[in-house]
Amino acid sequence: FTGNDARARLVVQAVKDKVTDPDSMRALGFCVSVAHAHFMADFFRRAGLNAVALSGETPAHDRKAALDDLRSGALQVIFSVDLFNEGLDIPDVDTLLLLRPTSSATVFLQQLGRGLRRTQDKAVLTVLDFIG
Repeated sequence: FTGNDARARLVVQAVKDKVTDPDSMRALGFCVSVAHAHFMADFFRRAGLNAVALSGETPAHDRKAALDDLRSGALQVIFSVDLFNEGLDIPDVDTLLLLRPTSSATVFLQQLGRGLRRTQDKAVLTVLDFIG
């Protein structure tokens, strides 16, 4: 997954094809490794979308700033590894990018749950599954 430009191009193209307005989306991307998260964030930035990679090693104040930026719309995508599977409440998340395999129904449902929060302004949740 890490370093696969062809696959990353497919992900970016799917976002552009399937998301109504990629410039205003608020997305979480679930990655297979920290290196994969950084690779995807770099690739998305090169494609003109504001993205960051977060991990357990990211300082808490940087994680909070990224989440605040996602909430405000200043940031389009946060890529992470197991950081936001549960316990995160950002109702405005309207796009999920499933970029890592999982054999756990629980993990899948937790990831899906990150986008299923309701808001007045969110008409749909777009889930792009690149694994299954």
